[in-house]
Amino acid sequence: MQKSSSYLFANLGKKWKNPTLSAKFFVLSGQNFMIAVSCDPLFCYLCFRFHFNCAVVMKRILGILAVLFVVSLASVSAQNRSRYKVGDYYADDTKEGVVFWVKASGRHGKLVSLVADRSEWCTDEQYQKYIAIGATSETDGKANTDKIMARADSAAYPAVAWCRKLGRDWYLPAIEELMLLMLDDSVRNAVNKTLESLGAKKLHNVKQWEIYWSSTEVDESCVWGVYMNPGNPSFSLKYGDDICVRAVATF
Repeated sequence: MQKSSSYLFANLGKKWKNPTLSAKFFVLSGQNFMIAVSCDPLFCYLCFRFHFNCAVVMKRILGILAVLFVVSLASVSAQNRSRYKVGDYYADDTKEGVVFWVKASGRHGKLVSLVADRSEWCTDEQYQKYIAIGATSETDGKANTDKIMARADSAAYPAVAWCRKLGRDWYLPAIEELMLLMLDDSVRNAVNKTLESLGAKKLHNVKQWEIYWSSTEVDESCVWGVYMNPGNPSFSLKYGDDICVRAVATF
């Protein structure tokens, strides 16, 4: 700014060829002030307009920077609000539940449904057919559920069908997903604390005489499940009824 102003003085001085023209620069509180002595009125006016325009431009720049700063703060705040941890309540337009696993970012993970059911994995009639569906993933319950629900006779698999009835994102967990949810005390306790605060049905604790279905097949006759007493995974016949069902979903 100082160099440009000096340049203006030098050139304007040459233009009017005024030997009496003299100017000084003062810097005060971050703004430039010029005092012209014995100069033409037009010269003084041009000097004033030059500094006035600079001030207007600077004001606009500062205004834009202020807006960008506010937008940046809002974006950071929104990102922080979307970070989740195990035990947090989650809800969007299609599903709600309690988080039981999250990625390192805290923005994506898995949640368990607020509702529960009891049913058989498949009907007795279906069991008698000894069908191996091929839903054998131990980590991806959605893939298992999708494979079962793609069948024309999917209604014959009540536990899986109930989960999908909650919405397209819901599925019967694979055995490893179920083990994390049910057998990790810190996870189960955090989830149950939130479920209780919401008035929803809590997960059963270890040592209770309950079994939870997984979507992972063993063969044409059996599937994996979690036995809360003694607290370990094991397999069960597919047609057993009155066994616990809890749906999970990703977000």
